[in-house]
Amino acid sequence: YMLKKLAEILKIKREEILAFGDAENDLEMLNAVALPIAMGNASAAVKNLCLRETLTNAQDGVAAAIDRIIAENG
Repeated sequence: YMLKKLAEILKIKREEILAFGDAENDLEMLNAVALPIAMGNASAAVKNLCLRETLTNAQDGVAAAIDRIIAENG
């Protein structure tokens, strides 16, 4: 809920937002964004919801995913 509210306040479109998650408490947030990304150590529920998967938390998965996205969209 708060992510949607913040996006409204900042006038950021859903299509411009990505989020990373690894557990069930992240499902609402991941459902609210255009590009949900599961961490490599994520639960099955999170992985099933997400469009992409990255490395684990211990492997700096967030940084790896951001690097990949930047490279893809150069």
